[in-house]
Amino acid sequence: MADLERVQQNTPFTLAQQWYDDGAPSDPGIPTVGVTRDDGTVLVPPGTATAGTGTNPRTFNLTATHTALLDRLRVTWTSPTKGTLVSYVDVVGGFLFPLASLTGLVPTLTTQQAVDTRARVEQSLESMCGCAFVPRYGRKTYLSTSGRSVNLKAYLRRVRWANVDGTPLLQSDLDALYVNPVGLVTGYALYGTPGLIDIGYEHGMDAPPEPVRFAALDYATFLVTQNTTVDSRAERLITDDGTLVFGTGGLGVPSVDRVINQYRLPAVA
Repeated sequence: MADLERVQQNTPFTLAQQWYDDGAPSDPGIPTVGVTRDDGTVLVPPGTATAGTGTNPRTFNLTATHTALLDRLRVTWTSPTKGTLVSYVDVVGGFLFPLASLTGLVPTLTTQQAVDTRARVEQSLESMCGCAFVPRYGRKTYLSTSGRSVNLKAYLRRVRWANVDGTPLLQSDLDALYVNPVGLVTGYALYGTPGLIDIGYEHGMDAPPEPVRFAALDYATFLVTQNTTVDSRAERLITDDGTLVFGTGGLGVPSVDRVINQYRLPAVA
């Protein structure tokens, strides 16, 4: 599997891991797998058996129960002969567009190419706009001084867990936190002597606005069909559809950049 996969919440998913020797698939023997949540909770105990033989990938099936929460899962594959490999799974509340929408426009794409392109587009739009357009999981670690508030992501939904200097907050402490949708969390549970605070939280819109959805698909199509011979030193590209300007704070596609400007949020101070 890729180092990072995105999986729809509440759906089953098959994890797969391939071992290689000098770029060629190799036989890892009888490896095992373990899966933990981002807060350290064990979902699949280490040493759990996997499926697959020979040089084929080893697999393990996650159930809808495993993906019931927005999270980042850490997957540890352990081979008795090839060592340990670690990968991650982001459990997300949705996607900006279905893969079929992209492969329908560009039939030559493989499924993996479409998956990779969609992930790149989603990350780009989230970074440019300062928010997620679907429910997502996030984590922030910071050094507290004398304040009792912290800025997280916009469209903040809830704080799932928090540790103060390694000590988990009780559920009653989490319930007492004030969570502002702009991304600000305040509460006396975060106040005290300077220390390291670790917070896991959920954020993002319930569903992407239609302009964002269409812009995401436009950008994805652009990425997989653009002329790859454009000189990397170019500042602009003149086409029949207009002039594309690179490196100006947008993504280089005028229709997409207009949507970014419409939905971009100011940073929370």
